Amino acid sequence: MKWRPPTAMHTRQVRGAPARPSGPSRIARIGAPSLVALSSAIVVLALLTCALLIPGFVLPASAETTSSTQVTPDSAGPDGSARAATSGTAPADSAPSNPATGRKLVTLAWGSGNGQVGLAQPVEGLTRGPEALAVSPDGRIAVLDSVNSRLVLLAPDGAAAGTIPLTLTEPRFLAVDGTTIYVLDADTDHQLVSFDWQGTPLRAAQVPAQDDVVTGLFITDDGPCVEIAHDQVFLVEFKDNSKPTVAGQAVKAAKPAVAALHGTAGRPVDRDLGKAVKLTFKPKDGVKIRRYKVDKKSLKGDQTQSAAPAFKAGKPIEQLVSVDGDGQGGLIIGARLRHTKADPAGAPSLIIGRLPAGATGDAPVLANTLTLSDSPFAYLGQPYVVAPDGRVYQPVGSEQGYAIMVYSLPGLTPVAAAPASATTQEVQP
Repeated sequence: MKWRPPTAMHTRQVRGAPARPSGPSRIARIGAPSLVALSSAIVVLALLTCALLIPGFVLPASAETTSSTQVTPDSAGPDGSARAATSGTAPADSAPSNPATGRKLVTLAWGSGNGQVGLAQPVEGLTRGPEALAVSPDGRIAVLDSVNSRLVLLAPDGAAAGTIPLTLTEPRFLAVDGTTIYVLDADTDHQLVSFDWQGTPLRAAQVPAQDDVVTGLFITDDGPCVEIAHDQVFLVEFKDNSKPTVAGQAVKAAKPAVAALHGTAGRPVDRDLGKAVKLTFKPKDGVKIRRYKVDKKSLKGDQTQSAAPAFKAGKPIEQLVSVDGDGQGGLIIGARLRHTKADPAGAPSLIIGRLPAGATGDAPVLANTLTLSDSPFAYLGQPYVVAPDGRVYQPVGSEQGYAIMVYSLPGLTPVAAAPASATTQEVQP
């Protein structure tokens, strides 16, 4: 899910230097230089001689020398575009100029066969491929192949494990755990459906219409949660008559019962409804994070932490991307970096950092950061997802197909994944 970019940017007025005096106040008597002017000329001549004859000697910079430039949050124009601001020194903690190197798990060819995913390339409009992927605690992967209206299932090593057909018109959101797969069409059918990993339909529910857009789907041990406008999170309560009547087939939109939505404090962390987090960003104020302990009966939250974590980015943040648990009590926060025209092709556009469970202070620095570049070939939904063990999975599109890259945050040792259930069977296309 993407966080909304800010709609307005705050600019800082730069006062101009006082005008140089003119007219009678600038008197220079031609042919009669003062002693001060003569001394200055001698000093300049001496410096030029040293610069030419003495190795390593550097002329001192004048007051009007232009220093290196960097983009800062306060240097953004009113339309959100970046504007260069001078800085005497480069930032000490600049982000790497090249993105992190990950491990390619698998490349799925474009198509509709087994182990393939669809690619839509309209004459006019957006080229798009799968719109979501999700990783279970044991490493299995579900890819939402929205072009072919199905789920593509992969084993932890990337091997094809089958497909599950979908009858939803515009499936966009996906969430999984070790036993269940949830798919949400929040735009057309307004339905949330679920399956087991063998493809058997489990439950379906009509999601009540909201005043704003759905921006996320999460799964907890107590059920799925839907996020609205990156702000409100609701636990979905299925009704008793929301079960499919035909086992082994995709759930058809036969107007299942309307689900009840119960508001909770924020995004669930590590699939635990009792732990929630809210993350906000404003260019002027930076990133703000609040953590809550949630009572699972009342769903009311008590705030346990408030902080303003900072990235060692070297560049300003344009917008937040996501916040996830790292599987060890900490948080993994991702943001999009603001690009400038001076950036080389392929420069990192995403920065991901970790806030460890034991981080203290009001302004902790996000540790163990890595940077990634976007995949411009096609729209692939969220630019990355975080697995339950803290590893980062990034979809990358190219002419060759849909690749899944895997990254580990420096300093974070992923918890060993539980083995897949012995009863797991391959789902045939």
